[in-house]
Amino acid sequence: MNWEHLIYLKKVAECEHLTRASEELFISPSALSKAIANLEEELGIVLFEKSGRNIQLNRYGKMFYNYVVKATDEIEEGIHFIQRAANVCTGDIRVSTIFSVGTNYLPELLSRFNKEHPQIHIELSQKTTRQILSELGANQLDLGFCSEFNHSEEYPSICRDLLYAEEIFLAVPAGHPLSDRTEVCFDDIRDETFISYNHATGIASTINKAIEKIAGPDFHLKTSFLINDPYTITHMVAKGLGLGFVVENSSLYTANIKLLKVTDLNFFHPIYMVWKDNVYMSPAANALREYALCHRNLRTPYIRPAF
Repeated sequence: MNWEHLIYLKKVAECEHLTRASEELFISPSALSKAIANLEEELGIVLFEKSGRNIQLNRYGKMFYNYVVKATDEIEEGIHFIQRAANVCTGDIRVSTIFSVGTNYLPELLSRFNKEHPQIHIELSQKTTRQILSELGANQLDLGFCSEFNHSEEYPSICRDLLYAEEIFLAVPAGHPLSDRTEVCFDDIRDETFISYNHATGIASTINKAIEKIAGPDFHLKTSFLINDPYTITHMVAKGLGLGFVVENSSLYTANIKLLKVTDLNFFHPIYMVWKDNVYMSPAANALREYALCHRNLRTPYIRPAF
């Protein structure tokens, strides 16, 4: 008996529609119809009956379907067992990351991970921290890489591990009065206009907390734009639209900005790997999680642009 024909029968029974089943199986409706007909001919029993555009199992088909499900499940379990025994990991992983991690840490991590696990497919998207946490909570992601968030109060079901912390610098445009300096204190910049991160980003919380400690809870930076993308912030700074805070990620910077250290602000941006607690994690997702925890030091070395 042809194994593929059993898979086809299972899919048609689930979809109850020949065309929809053929689309999910990536074959033509005519080829699928012929395969079902060959299976019925081999068994000597009609398994389906048509009802308008739908196709449904008859009483004999339902009886046979139960055995097909058991058989295919057993085979799939056997495949997974021998792959685990041989230390072969397969499957799909849904991963989302904030911008800085996606440009600075993940490329090297995933390059190495892919060499060790070539049969794992990773679907990677770029989101804000709040979007990542929301999708984890809705079981739309397996793993996320994000920045600071209110762990205990807002997201108690999210587990996290600290991977590393990025230093935050002040970005000023070339030609700005501060651009000939290598460091500043907060009083030097408190009256400047800033291009800031919107509140959906974790780095906004990190920056606001650091400023609140030194300037008090009632102080607010003068802000001309709210952005959730650090790449856009650096280019807007370069155009003279304001100052901005950026992390130590050399891939962000243009030739028309200068990075300065703010000496009296504790400016470090924590980066976490996150996943949802008490939810099944596939062997593939767990393999990536364990790999990341063992390779926290793969960030691109920070090189401050020369002027």
